[in-house]
Amino acid sequence: MPGVTLTGGAGETITLPFPPGPNAVLAQVLADQLSTEVKNGSLKAVDYTGLPLPPVPPGTDEEVIIKANGPLFLPKSATAVVDTAHSSLLFGGGAPDETVLSGSGNLTFFTNGGSGIIVTGAGNNTIVQTGSGPWDINTGTGSDRIFIYGGTNTISAGKGHNAILLGGGNNFVNATGNDRIEAVTGSDTIAASGDGRVQVQGLKANITFIGGDQAATVLGGMGSETVFATAGGYFRGGTAGNNLIYGGDGPTTIVGGGNGDQLYATGDDRTKIIAGVGNETLDATLSTGNNKLYAGSGKDLLAGGFGNDTLTAGTGSATMQGGAGSDVFRFIKGDMAHVTIVDFSSLDGDKVQLTGYGRNEVNYALQHAQVGATGVTITLTDDTKITFANVTGLSKTSFT
Repeated sequence: MPGVTLTGGAGETITLPFPPGPNAVLAQVLADQLSTEVKNGSLKAVDYTGLPLPPVPPGTDEEVIIKANGPLFLPKSATAVVDTAHSSLLFGGGAPDETVLSGSGNLTFFTNGGSGIIVTGAGNNTIVQTGSGPWDINTGTGSDRIFIYGGTNTISAGKGHNAILLGGGNNFVNATGNDRIEAVTGSDTIAASGDGRVQVQGLKANITFIGGDQAATVLGGMGSETVFATAGGYFRGGTAGNNLIYGGDGPTTIVGGGNGDQLYATGDDRTKIIAGVGNETLDATLSTGNNKLYAGSGKDLLAGGFGNDTLTAGTGSATMQGGAGSDVFRFIKGDMAHVTIVDFSSLDGDKVQLTGYGRNEVNYALQHAQVGATGVTITLTDDTKITFANVTGLSKTSFT
């Protein structure tokens, strides 16, 4: 495995195993800086071999080279850590602008406050961040666990199966592996790239999710959620409402969370959009797939796209627009929906589907149709009311 090299306190060359990639490049840049500081005397390199660290003059910044597993409580003067051990346990001293480099070993590091940058190679690492930071955490190809408890931090998890807890603060996560992310509080942005499958679970945090070359799962909790997906997946808005979700390509399911949601199908594959509680917009006008849109209990707007879409009424009121294609407007007995269909067209092959009603329901609807200046309104036996705007008449062929 290629290595990252730097100079130790006695002038020896230290090699940290790093697989090729961006972490190796970044680690070598930082290692070169540390080597320069050691050579010019602004940084004192000391070895940890399992014995107490040798003393350094007061006010001296230390580079601690870890050669034993620990545990080790670092002094606040330790502004740099170079980990060569197989499996180390380190407790930070709260130093500002700290640099931590670890190769193929398994690093467990508690920041204990402070700030700085962490870069690891191929090990399975555990990083626990506390304090206000900021910390820039870059893990490698192993399966890592990262716990964040405050401040503004950047986390770049590697290609492994990573678990990331965002317990507070405002964090940015670059997810390239098969990552499981829980956002508890704060405002967190998660950008997915690469071929890993990313799963995000929100609690009280406000979440922004971007990208993903594979289908992703994003579940909003009690906050609000903004999603710009690229490969589809499953997305559920937070109960705080005002969720903005773009589903992307690939099979997609979008579920609203609260009032004011805007939920969009944008791909060429099938998308299912289900309204949550409150007044919501379900919009497939940019999609060429055959989509299914489900209204909820609020005052919803449903708009189909270029495919053959199915728009299903809920228990509230809704305005429906099928768009291009042969669309189905579906009503379920007992929901007592009040719906206006703005573009019903028999020429386009649009149909009304009555689910759960008796065999005479179509005759009943046609017999009770009311023709007005703006269209036709029918009332079903469960008091569902459907207005067909700009339509002069209906027939049995309007139903399926």
